[in-house]
Amino acid sequence: KQQAPSNVVLSLSLWATVAVTTLAASSFLLLGGRGRSERIAVFREYMRQTSLPALPLPAELLRAPPGTLQGTWTLPDPKDPEVALKQHSFDLTLLEVPLSSSLLSDRQDVDDEKHLPITVQSSMEADDQLSGVPSELRRSRLYRARVPVEQLLPEAAMNKGDAELMGEESLSGTLEIRVPGSRLLLRHVLEPLRWRPTAGSAMVQHVLARLCYAVRPDGGPWDGALVSDCEYGHSSPVYKPLSSFVGAREVEIILRGRMDPYVVASEVTKGCSNCFGSQYGDVEFSADNELQCGGQPAAFSASGWHWGSSSTAARLSAWLEPAPSPGRCFGRPKR
Repeated sequence: KQQAPSNVVLSLSLWATVAVTTLAASSFLLLGGRGRSERIAVFREYMRQTSLPALPLPAELLRAPPGTLQGTWTLPDPKDPEVALKQHSFDLTLLEVPLSSSLLSDRQDVDDEKHLPITVQSSMEADDQLSGVPSELRRSRLYRARVPVEQLLPEAAMNKGDAELMGEESLSGTLEIRVPGSRLLLRHVLEPLRWRPTAGSAMVQHVLARLCYAVRPDGGPWDGALVSDCEYGHSSPVYKPLSSFVGAREVEIILRGRMDPYVVASEVTKGCSNCFGSQYGDVEFSADNELQCGGQPAAFSASGWHWGSSSTAARLSAWLEPAPSPGRCFGRPKR
């Protein structure tokens, strides 16, 4: 008779455990599916609403964009700022990169209510019906140049070591990007060399390695120091240690529209797509992923988002929702 209440309590405890587990599993599926579907829906809507302004050009050039933009880099003489110590001209070439699984670090799933607007090597008409986004909008368009790093640096930096350069004042150069006809789009005054600490706390000279600008569709001119970055949580300009970068290395200069699909995908996936995808998709270009990411985002871990947080609520949220992960940057499917 005295054992009966204990058995009842044990039975109730087991049922409660089963109920909580079932509820958690249901939440895991429901919240995970909703998170992925919402991210895909937001991304698709951005693409439908911003097809033409996605280009980083004045309105009058959007329908017939020029194939190249004109770039110049000017380094003044420290003894006479009115005199150019070095000036180099280059072209930024228009690239059109189809949206693909490799660019977004995600792919279609049978459980998706709405499909990712990626280009598939199948019938384009059938693909349009699946994605709901016309094929001509499923592309990232940008202007890109690769400039030998030596052309941006003062001669002293190429002929001296860190010990000799220590104490010398850094020299700022001016980058200008113009449309044909010499209309100024962007100007950025910045240092091609900066002193930064290494892991061992020693100060080492770092050199400019990458610039990426995401500009509004109003035609500029823009101050490059104030415009948006291309990737979520990853600042531009990017610098690398001079000793590991000089030689045959090139500085990558990129100009995108603020509503370019690559930029929007990075925002929606909170940096997952640019860190684990390729900014040029399936196009054959050599690119250093570290320069478009800066390493694995702090918010990511092997288990997904939020696990680095000490907050109980954040950990519970991460357990209930299948968060974006490499190869599934818009969120893991329900199953």
